[in-house]
Amino acid sequence: MYKFLIVFDYLDFIDGDNITTRKERRGFLLDSSRNFKGIYIETRILLVISLVINFLIIILILFYFMSDSEGIFKGSSFYLSVNNSDDANDSGSRGIRNNNPLNIRNSFKNNWLGESGEKVDPDFEEFVSVEFGFRAGYKTLMTYRDKYKIKTIEGIIKRFSPPNENNTENIIKKISEMTGIPRSETIDNDEYIILIQKMAVIESGHLFDIEVIKKGINIK
Repeated sequence: MYKFLIVFDYLDFIDGDNITTRKERRGFLLDSSRNFKGIYIETRILLVISLVINFLIIILILFYFMSDSEGIFKGSSFYLSVNNSDDANDSGSRGIRNNNPLNIRNSFKNNWLGESGEKVDPDFEEFVSVEFGFRAGYKTLMTYRDKYKIKTIEGIIKRFSPPNENNTENIIKKISEMTGIPRSETIDNDEYIILIQKMAVIESGHLFDIEVIKKGINIK
């Protein structure tokens, strides 16, 4: 049985005094032991192969991240993208395009103030500005609190992001970590604005300024 040997083209490996050509080097190395079969690879070829492999890896990584631009939960994975730019409209996420940072679904029962007259998205609400989107999000959470007595992160997320569509448990854990509010504790009135900010990060992939959210909440 033969052992397999890959020989790299380094001059330090060569001991022969009369070897001057690449062919002679290759022969010297591969014939030095008859118990070996091998191939001869030049260092410049190895360099080219390495560069090609690295290029392909970079392309795959870019493709992977570009294929998910919304920063949302998919399956058991959490994709989070935080954009600290003042101009949220530069983002390509669905919630940003719709000025609906919490991704509130369309419903014939709702006639939201600031709702866009030109509907493009068949599944989610669209607003004329992001402030009206935050107003709708706040009103939704207030309905949970006042009508359904849902006052904890766990209760809110189970209703807002049900398990049939989301990895609800992961969202609950992430929101609790981001806000610092224990999942089963009652949310204080002044904590809702923080909760909305973090929910928007998960739903739309953008970290909105608190003042923008306040403007929306204060629209009557």
